[in-house]
Amino acid sequence: MMGLLRAEVRKLGRRKLYPGMVLILALFTLFAALVLVLFKQWFPEMADAMPDVVKPGAYEFGVTQVATQAWFPMLLTAVGLGAELSGTVWATALTRESSVVRHVLVRVAAYIGASWLGYIVAVAAWSGFVYFFADGSGGPELSVWLGIAWKLILVAAAWAALGLGAVSLIRSVGPAIGAVLGFYFLESFLSLWDPYETISATAASAALFGIDVPPMLEDFVPGAGMSVTHAALVLIGWTVVGTLLTWLGLGKRDA
Repeated sequence: MMGLLRAEVRKLGRRKLYPGMVLILALFTLFAALVLVLFKQWFPEMADAMPDVVKPGAYEFGVTQVATQAWFPMLLTAVGLGAELSGTVWATALTRESSVVRHVLVRVAAYIGASWLGYIVAVAAWSGFVYFFADGSGGPELSVWLGIAWKLILVAAAWAALGLGAVSLIRSVGPAIGAVLGFYFLESFLSLWDPYETISATAASAALFGIDVPPMLEDFVPGAGMSVTHAALVLIGWTVVGTLLTWLGLGKRDA
């Protein structure tokens, strides 16, 4: 099992796909920081149209922005595993280790770790920008940063597992990309619907870090009324669903 995991991690590290996607995520994050942090400084007459992004709260505000970039783990898994399934890599792997369950668990673990690390890089990029350019002073304590780290694992786990489930069922990179992006946007839209919001991965990804909005705006901000415990359970549930779909897609056709 550990040998399979090490092999999967080395394979991810050697691909240009992974650092390229992490770079794109970091650039997206820096662009968001540029707009949200400096907008009020550049255009004070429009201050009422933008949220207050000042230290120390600016750091945690940025973490929420990163956590909602669910396209990153979903596209990473769709392209990464899709390349294996469209060629001979998956069939060759099964000749070396016939247990589909082990292959599923290894790939889920590897892509969750890779997605989490990408999120950490993006948070570091945001935090560096805030440190040098945001108004205010101070920052979160170590305990807060540690809490952010484990919460990002839950977010990465849910979306990476869903991406793996999609590509395992579809078995083609292009359609899998379309499917995960379609699900991402549909899920974001459905999260505004109260009955679905309670199980929405989008709402849970934001609510996990706390959303401070006026009561009159809670209906327009997905996850605003969701507790951290509720959000964590929702993300764990989606991780299980994605893992089961991955097992179904890989095992049913190759067992």
